Amino acid sequence: MLVDAQMRPVEPVCSWFRHLAYALLEPETLRCYAYIARRLVVFLAERGSDVLSATEVDLIANRAAHTELQKQPVDDATWRREAAVLNALFSWLLDQDRLRRRPGAAAW
Repeated sequence: MLVDAQMRPVEPVCSWFRHLAYALLEPETLRCYAYIARRLVVFLAERGSDVLSATEVDLIANRAAHTELQKQPVDDATWRREAAVLNALFSWLLDQDRLRRRPGAAAW
């Protein structure tokens, strides 16, 4: 369960993880996904945004932060794995009618 600073569940990310757990993903896979989702949630919160209101600009900035700007940028293979997880999250949000459209394909 992903919680915010006040220990409240971060939705809709927690619902997505419940969906993934029902899909019987391995605990190690869920843990990896959780770190990726948490990094996005924290990044967006620092920008005054959240998963449901993220824009293409937010996602491009997130990619740049992780692949170029942080002290130890992630390599291309790591970013592709993270992007696949984030893409799965946004696809699920679309399937659940929590988003009308994907924030931006160019961000991946």
